Amino acid sequence: MVMHTRLRAALALAMMLVPLASLHAQEEGQRLELGGALRLDDRLSTYNGQLSWQEYRLSLTPSYTIDGRVKFYSDVWVRRLISSSPFETKPGTFQLREAYVELYGFLLKNLDITVGRQRIAWGTADRLNPTDNVNPVDLEDFWDVGRHMPTNSLQARCYMGPFTLTGVFTPHFEGAVLPTRQWLEAVTAKYPRSFDVEVPMAGSVRVKADPVTMSWHDEAPGWSLKNATYAVKLGCDIRNFTLSLSWLRQPMPMPVPSSVNTEARVTSFSAPTLTATVSADVKATLSHPIRQVVGFDVAGAIGSVGVWGEAALFLPEHEVRMERAAKVGIGLPGFPLMGQFPLKLSDSLVLAKEPYVKYTVGADYTFPINLYVNLQYAHGMAHEEGRKALHDYLSWVAEWTSDDARIKLAPLNGMLRVDEFDDVAGTYALFALPELTYTPIDNLDLKVGAHILLTGKQSALHPARHNGDAYCQVIYSF
Repeated sequence: MVMHTRLRAALALAMMLVPLASLHAQEEGQRLELGGALRLDDRLSTYNGQLSWQEYRLSLTPSYTIDGRVKFYSDVWVRRLISSSPFETKPGTFQLREAYVELYGFLLKNLDITVGRQRIAWGTADRLNPTDNVNPVDLEDFWDVGRHMPTNSLQARCYMGPFTLTGVFTPHFEGAVLPTRQWLEAVTAKYPRSFDVEVPMAGSVRVKADPVTMSWHDEAPGWSLKNATYAVKLGCDIRNFTLSLSWLRQPMPMPVPSSVNTEARVTSFSAPTLTATVSADVKATLSHPIRQVVGFDVAGAIGSVGVWGEAALFLPEHEVRMERAAKVGIGLPGFPLMGQFPLKLSDSLVLAKEPYVKYTVGADYTFPINLYVNLQYAHGMAHEEGRKALHDYLSWVAEWTSDDARIKLAPLNGMLRVDEFDDVAGTYALFALPELTYTPIDNLDLKVGAHILLTGKQSALHPARHNGDAYCQVIYSF
């Protein structure tokens, strides 16, 4: 009942704001505009049929322009989000996504300045952008690929003939937004479920951890110039192609584990095989090492075919080794361990100080029968860091649109990931993303579709195979 009341209130507010969508101020040269969208998103789990995600979001995007020289803009989210799986950080009901002032011709005729909370999107590919690193990736909704969290930044753009030089400074670090716990293990370093340890007077013992309880402590970088984000990009247009070269230095938005402390309770032990089963309480400390990124991207058209490509060279400034400490004993959960003793565990390399490359290439084309086709190949995603953590992805879109643009049908959209090409059947992960969109009136979209994940048993995404859903969305833009 409370949810329905809030929904009616949001709808009423949206309807009251629609007439203001293009409001002009009285003074000459000033313009006030108000846009936004109302998004209602309900999802049912394809595994158990229960509600897995419900987000009702009202987005308001007011802007105010003065004499074409100054622009104020903001994007405010007011929402209610319910998920069947908990978040590491509880999502807020109110989010100030963007709020900035843009100054055109500031001090110099060819210099524009933007100050405030802003989304700075770099790259030319379709949502799979290895060079888009100024803003941290936002994995709150894992199915919303390419979403980023805006940051409080200073951006300057200088126009020099066919060239555009962009500089960005972000003084305060903001890390990636992590997904729900049902996705977290798929995108972060995994705790081993079995390992060998040296036990005093017993030698090497094979330990199997089941169940495992994880908790995290994120050591975010503090306020200092060395932890700020610095970025520069030089872009130009050559004929019908756009090219850019970029450089960035920042703490890594996606955290990596720097230490792990484990308290294990023995639940069974086999003397003949020297095998122990334990329940483990794991406390991990996460860190954000400094990295540099050199990027290049290009986009254009060859005839009527759109083409693009981008690549990023990642340069960690130091390696990260995970310190591991553990103690094992006998005792009930919630009580002190009895007869406990420490385990000798060696450190493990989490991130090597070696360069690695992510890249994306793609093309799209619209056939005369109103069929739009988009094909991309990507090596490495935003949440993957380190040469050994990168995977290969092939994504495709095939969307047919009716002549009156009221119906869009995309039953075959998807993505394929392969961890090991010598074992495709065991390490594949197939994302099937069928969707049907109906637009009964302008600016109103009604969508039904599904998020389906099929994996091989050895795939790193195998634990997330039950995270699929069927969804219904209502989106009204004004």
